[in-house]
This record gives sequence, C-alpha cells and structure tokens, in this order.
Amino acid sequence: MYTSPKKDYIIVEHQDFATVKVIFDEVKMRTDTIIGMGSTYANVGFENIFERSNNGRVVETYLPDKTKVIGYREKKELPGYN
Repeated sequence: MYTSPKKDYIIVEHQDFATVKVIFDEVKMRTDTIIGMGSTYANVGFENIFERSNNGRVVETYLPDKTKVIGYREKKELPGYN
C-alpha cells in the first residue's frame, strides 16, 4: 500500500488482485455536491469526475486487461425534496 505525501490518494497493489487507487479531494469532501435536474447538469463531470462526486472520493480500479473502472458517490436532486 502506498499513500501519497499530500495524503490525497492511496494505492493498493497485490500481484493476485486488481490495483485500486482511492483519490481524495479535501475541498469536495466539504461541499456536499448535489446534481440538479435538467439538461444543464448532463455534462457535469465530463472532464473531471470530481465535479459529480458528492463526498470528494473517487475509486479507480485497474483490471489485469488494462481496463480502468471508476466509481464515485453521486447525490441527485429529486422533485419535492429539500
């Protein structure tokens, strides 16, 4: 396991398993981003997935066939709820 000096990401590697990188964004952790309804939000996060992340954490998993899977938590606005 490797933690960056700035503590903004952690990499977990093992010869028998997929490599996992957990990336943290301190600012996004505090903002609690909520994706609104409508087409104006359709392209949010196209360039930077952290724009969609609700909790400022993105998990990248690198599979043996060189595929990268990205996971993040997203919170969406629903009609009738505050």
